Amino acid sequence: MTAITSNTLSVNVFTAPGKPMVGERSRPFGEPLGFDPMTSTLIFGEHDAVLVDALTTVAEAEALADWVALHHRNLRIIYVTHGHADHFYGLSVLLGRFPNARAIATPSSVEEMRKFLLPPLDQIMHGSWPGQLPTRLVTAEPYEKDTFTLEGQVFRALRRNW
Repeated sequence: MTAITSNTLSVNVFTAPGKPMVGERSRPFGEPLGFDPMTSTLIFGEHDAVLVDALTTVAEAEALADWVALHHRNLRIIYVTHGHADHFYGLSVLLGRFPNARAIATPSSVEEMRKFLLPPLDQIMHGSWPGQLPTRLVTAEPYEKDTFTLEGQVFRALRRNW
């Protein structure tokens, strides 16, 4: 198989709107309890693509999958930037839609993801968005290398330091 090399890559950003949460307000006034809008980034060349982050709810992940499909690229990698649930809960939906894609994250991010699959964090997430989260949750696979490529362009996996 011949490697495809692209001189340029393109970028497009998907924005999911903010979403209300179930729970106690911290103050009796102001905005209702909720999450700010979130984004996922698609980086693509002539044939292939990398998606950065997978969002949270089923509705968000399905809309994201539809949007990725509109780009008519082979989704090779879903890179999860860190292990917070709002960045990976939608993975099972995306991998169901793009079964040849590989979900990767740094080993420390995968370790953090695993914490969100257990009490009390999973209970907090499911209590905040009852009936809206995927019934099957998966984590990315630990990616030990510092770089990966897309059509000959090198990406560096950054380690979170905060």
